[in-house]
Formats: sequence, C-alpha cells, structure tokens
Amino acid sequence: MIDADAIPALISIIQGGDFDIAKEALWAISNATSGGSPQQCRMLVEAGCIPAMDRMLSGHDPRVQTVALEGINNILNAAKSDEEFYKIALELVEEHALEDIEGLQASPQQGVYELALKILETHFDAEVVDEEETPDGVVKAEE
Repeated sequence: MIDADAIPALISIIQGGDFDIAKEALWAISNATSGGSPQQCRMLVEAGCIPAMDRMLSGHDPRVQTVALEGINNILNAAKSDEEFYKIALELVEEHALEDIEGLQASPQQGVYELALKILETHFDAEVVDEEETPDGVVKAEE
C-alpha cells in the first residue's frame, strides 16, 4: 500500500467518502498500522491517518470504532521506540482525537470501552476511575 502510494487516496476516502466505503478504507489503514514498522507508521501519521481515524470514532458502529481505536493504539505503540515520532503522534492524537477517545469510555460496547480506556491509561497516564451508582440513580466517581 505504501509503495503503491495508496495511503493518501485511502485517507481521502475516509475523510469524505460514503460510510460503507470509508470503513473499508479504514480497515486497510488500520491493517497497515498493525504490522507496520515505526517508520511506516510515521509515514501514515504524516499522511493524515489520525484525523481520518478520528472521524470514524464518531460513528455509531462499534466495530468501526474498534478498528479506528486499534489503529491509533498501534501507531502510539510503534512510536514509543522513537521519541520524536511519539511526540508527533501524541500531539496529533491530543489535537484531534483525545476527546473522542475519552467519550468512548461511555460506550455500551465493552470492547470499545476497554480499548479506549487502554489507550488513555497507556499513553495519557489517565487514572482509572470506578463509578458507583447512588440510590437516587446519580453516578458518582470514586478514585
């Protein structure tokens, strides 16, 4: 995909395409992050894949959300071996997707919730907060 210069086209499809086509392009990008070297992941980030993946987090399809979260997590994991790249990837995630990832902690889908929490705990030093429902139905957080 990288050698064929397909990444910009896939990102363009995700950014503005029909959802069914965009999710196929997302799968291709996420798959590239899964086995990609840090250098390949850097190229994906520089091409704009994080904002594209962030766009897919806001959909209502939990499988698509999971694939986007996995791609973001893969990039952050690959970037850990290169401090400069990690800063770039972290900055992009913070700028474009951090709020969306935090919002997915409220997902009713256990897998989406767990992956969002994993990203926040691993890459953003988020604290685990347990929630407890009070008798009047109000949810309060406990540390």
